[in-house]
Amino acid sequence: MDQRIKGQEIEIRVLSGANVIGTLQSIENFSSNYELELKQEGFIGEKADRFDSSFKGYKGSFGNQPNDANYHQFQDLIVQKATREQPALVFNIIRTEFFPNGSTAVTTFLDVEFGAIPTDVGTRADYTKQKFEWACSDKDTQINNLP
Repeated sequence: MDQRIKGQEIEIRVLSGANVIGTLQSIENFSSNYELELKQEGFIGEKADRFDSSFKGYKGSFGNQPNDANYHQFQDLIVQKATREQPALVFNIIRTEFFPNGSTAVTTFLDVEFGAIPTDVGTRADYTKQKFEWACSDKDTQINNLP
């Protein structure tokens, strides 16, 4: 049996405080990236460059297809946090992976900040789509420990 994980075995939840944002049910893609900067310097008298790296946090994006009008409330909460109307508001993104061999990984991206949120209505036959860009400084991963 193939032990690779498919998108159907992944669950994405966005939390505001302890509340799951329920309007983001139709998430169609998700990406996350470890942001590392590679540094390289060359010095006189040395035959090869020196390398180092620095960690800059995590970035990612996800797309969804809104399934009710409440998605506007989620966007409003993001703006209220950014404009400091609700500065204590915390968003966490939780990715749960269910592997075919029975193991699980629950990754929580902590205190996420959001960037651009474009909404696209392609043609009259297309579904409305949104894309959320996000970034954070910290994450927690629990292996075989479902919440």
